[in-house]
Amino acid sequence: MPIYLLTNLALIAYMWRKRRSEFSWLWHGVFPFIAMVIIGFGIYTSLHPLPAYPENFMPFFVLGWIAVGVLWMLYLRRRNPRKLQQIGQIVFLDIEHPAEVPVAAGHAGAPPTADGGEVQPSPG
Repeated sequence: MPIYLLTNLALIAYMWRKRRSEFSWLWHGVFPFIAMVIIGFGIYTSLHPLPAYPENFMPFFVLGWIAVGVLWMLYLRRRNPRKLQQIGQIVFLDIEHPAEVPVAAGHAGAPPTADGGEVQPSPG
């Protein structure tokens, strides 16, 4: 649940910083805030009172794991920003689309075969 909370917070920050012209107070402000309140209430009720053993260590494990991820991101931002940018491109699928290959007339959609020819549709 902490990830969902952070995702809503990240949405607000991203839309405000990077796409302010597209920012909608309703979709990128109010709704994520309401979701954060609901998720926060769920987190609070899961931790108060603290669950019995063995579930009592899990919230701290999750918070520790998030802290490790944040510290790693800060380390990469300082020491190797290019690597952090590559990770961001992979995670967010920010890849360039290959140029479209022109298709010869009459052969639209026919995939090439191993020998360079084209697959012919089967009769029937």
